[in-house]
Amino acid sequence: MFGPIVRTYKIAAISRDLDPNTLMKLTAQGDSQVLLTDANRRTRAQQALWDLIEGDRELKPILEKYQVKREDLAVIFKNLVQCGSGQWINEQLICVSAFVHPATLDFLLRHKNEIPLSRVALRLVKYFKNEEEGDIPE
Repeated sequence: MFGPIVRTYKIAAISRDLDPNTLMKLTAQGDSQVLLTDANRRTRAQQALWDLIEGDRELKPILEKYQVKREDLAVIFKNLVQCGSGQWINEQLICVSAFVHPATLDFLLRHKNEIPLSRVALRLVKYFKNEEEGDIPE
């Protein structure tokens, strides 16, 4: 009963910690100690995201299908943020939500070699903005 609630809470906490807008605000303040603390928090949040994905019975097979490792996921995440998916839509941080739903994770990994991921990021933003469900067609 509490599984989905706990998962939702974890995703929300991870999203808050990985919000790229927070990093931009801290960089503007210029306090190196605050930036270091934030970097550590972001690293822990990203590890928590990978733990969540690897521990999910629906998501783990998708990771195995595309043979991706944590290092690959980190590169994909960074590229997604650089391509504009570090935004909040319908209370979801797109660059995080893309990893935690089977349909979007499959779409993302299917196109992981499209660098930069501009087209993929744009499609994911539209997916969440339009509150779509299910597989993402080509």
